[in-house]
Amino acid sequence: MNILLINGSPKGKRSNSLKLANSFIEGLKQKKEENGEQVTVCEMDVAALKIGACRGCFSCWQATPGECCIKDDMPPVPYPKRRSANCMSFCIRKKYSRKCSETMLSL
Repeated sequence: MNILLINGSPKGKRSNSLKLANSFIEGLKQKKEENGEQVTVCEMDVAALKIGACRGCFSCWQATPGECCIKDDMPPVPYPKRRSANCMSFCIRKKYSRKCSETMLSL
């Protein structure tokens, strides 16, 4: 089983949300390994990436199908990891009842 952990907290490794997500993943990992499944965890820190917002220009549909015109950290990193993941866990900080924009951009 491949697990992708997406951490959107700007605190990175010091994030309380990440500590909770790691506890969840450890529990899942123990259960799967008891059943004989091999578990691989890949962590992606999206707050450290430079991700630009979609411009809505549709060039990814028309001019260069499947390829975004915005040259940032998004294309080479997360897509192959997201495709191969069986489970994704999101660490999203909430500030004043809004979701973290870094994480929302990576979705």
